[in-house]
Amino acid sequence: MSTSTNPSSQVATVTLKDASDWHNWYYLIKNQAEMEDIWDYCDPDLQEKPELPSSPPQPANVKEWLRTGTPPTGETQASMTGLYTSLRANARDQSEKRAKIVKLYSLITSTVPASNLPLSEETKEPYTLLKKLKSRFKLEDRTIRNEAYSKYLH
Repeated sequence: MSTSTNPSSQVATVTLKDASDWHNWYYLIKNQAEMEDIWDYCDPDLQEKPELPSSPPQPANVKEWLRTGTPPTGETQASMTGLYTSLRANARDQSEKRAKIVKLYSLITSTVPASNLPLSEETKEPYTLLKKLKSRFKLEDRTIRNEAYSKYLH
């Protein structure tokens, strides 16, 4: 297993070179995603590909106001101001999550040698890339037991 420490951030990294690195490497990737609160978008154990965060849709009354150019008044204006504030906060949150997902993708690709990366059009986000890497590198429990038996008892 190839492990190193990044001196600028004091974070241990594991390079996924072969199946023996899988558990430690996967733990570090999963831990990073959980700390960033984005694991739900990346978890390769999910059966269905999760929807990535997107910009929130605009309600019809906002679209109407934008289309006509007539600003709201009174009660409508107060409710629109609250809605706008909420939409802005939601958009900022979604944008931050997307940035964290891109950062995690960069971490994954920087800790897997190019020869082991199954890059294609469909692996442009962590979920699909992790799913492919898992199918390639994760050893089944039975295989692990057999390898340990062979290594230590023979």
